[in-house]
Amino acid sequence: MKMMKVLSEKVSRGHEPLPAISCRMTVREAAVFMSEKRIGATLAETPEVPGRFVGIVTERDIMKACAQNMDLDRTTVEQIMSREMIVAGTEDLVRPVIALMTRNHIRHIPLKDGEQIVALISIRDIMHAVDEEKNITINELSDYLGCNSRNQVY
Repeated sequence: MKMMKVLSEKVSRGHEPLPAISCRMTVREAAVFMSEKRIGATLAETPEVPGRFVGIVTERDIMKACAQNMDLDRTTVEQIMSREMIVAGTEDLVRPVIALMTRNHIRHIPLKDGEQIVALISIRDIMHAVDEEKNITINELSDYLGCNSRNQVY
């Protein structure tokens, strides 16, 4: 399965593919945004050029700012975000992307289509898409084998 399928599944579940905030937003504002959206990470963009992503901020970054007693109302996202983003492509296969995320200890990865970032994908998005694909395969095999609800193969 390719990452484009993961993106399609995410969108079909009604999730916003590309949550983004200004890198000049305060850490508290970012935390409120993420809490309201029920997300664990968001991309940070420059206010001068919307859509130009300069970093990613995660729950971990916000927790670290709290643990270091940073003033959440004065510290900006730009000061705590990760600037070096590890990215995947829409045509990348899911398994190598999972390995990349595991190796780098990340739970969210920006997804590029060509040179443009089109989504922020979480490990949960990937697992949901993988689970959905396995269910489809099981149903297809059950249909092929003539199984019904009493004698399914799983």
